[in-house]
Amino acid sequence: MSIISKKFADELADKRMRDAYLAAQTRTRVAYQIRAIRTQRDWSQGDLADALDTSQSAVSRLEDRQYGSMNVKTLLDLAATFNCGLVIEFVPYADFLVRTRNLSPENLGVSEFSAKSLEPLSRDFGGAAATVNVSIARPGGSESVDIAGKQNSNAIPLTPQPTLQ
Repeated sequence: MSIISKKFADELADKRMRDAYLAAQTRTRVAYQIRAIRTQRDWSQGDLADALDTSQSAVSRLEDRQYGSMNVKTLLDLAATFNCGLVIEFVPYADFLVRTRNLSPENLGVSEFSAKSLEPLSRDFGGAAATVNVSIARPGGSESVDIAGKQNSNAIPLTPQPTLQ
């Protein structure tokens, strides 16, 4: 099964179409993810508004894909409130299409921070490149990810980090 149709690929050859799709899909994904995480936590819009020190109508706007005025500070506030990380990065367009194709709540949910989840990342491997398999809990199942040493250019090198005293 293909990620996109040939017709859609042809349409994306037009820069204006590509830019419009990027904006719409990004707004949609962010809005849907906010709703998915809020729902996953069993919070109402009012509960999230209280946690963010804002109004319920402001939360409603954040969950509306037509609303496109979020800024990085708002996203960071949401990440802190949801007790999770936030990644903002530029990627090749093909990667964008792959990463944003599944907008289901099950795919968009995020587990809260857990100190236990950091244990595999904090192991000392004596400076040698190593591969660690980390299981990431997601609603509807878990996902295994290999975090490798420098052999993989997309991997996180696992080297001991200095401890601040």
